[in-house]
Amino acid sequence: MSTTSSAPVKPTRVPVWKVVLGSLLGFILIIAAGYVIKQYKNEPRVADQKVIEERLERLSKLREEEKLVVSTYQWEDKATGVVRIPLEQAMVLTVEELKAKPIRPSSVPVQPVLTPASSATTPATPATPATPAASSPAKKGN
Repeated sequence: MSTTSSAPVKPTRVPVWKVVLGSLLGFILIIAAGYVIKQYKNEPRVADQKVIEERLERLSKLREEEKLVVSTYQWEDKATGVVRIPLEQAMVLTVEELKAKPIRPSSVPVQPVLTPASSATTPATPATPATPAASSPAKKGN
């Protein structure tokens, strides 16, 4: 026969101050770990001064090339006679060209905006653009 005793074990009580202190320390540890992880992830990568200088040099060269492209005349395709002109000159020519064109109604078709309630009850009709003669002031004779 076995000689094991089944005497009831008396549970021991943990003092409340130990539970509170342990919970507080655990909470502080979790907050500190979160702060450290946040700082680690937000820290920018360290770049060598040499890498920074190389990038700045490449950027300045690129900007010089772009400035040269938009400010000088160059052949785009000599065989077909296509020439690149300075940007400022192109803007002046475009404004002059647009001023020389007559004002007329747009040839782009305009589709009305339909709401679900109106599309079920009435068919869509295309909008007619206003004519320029109607919008110009009438001339007075002397």
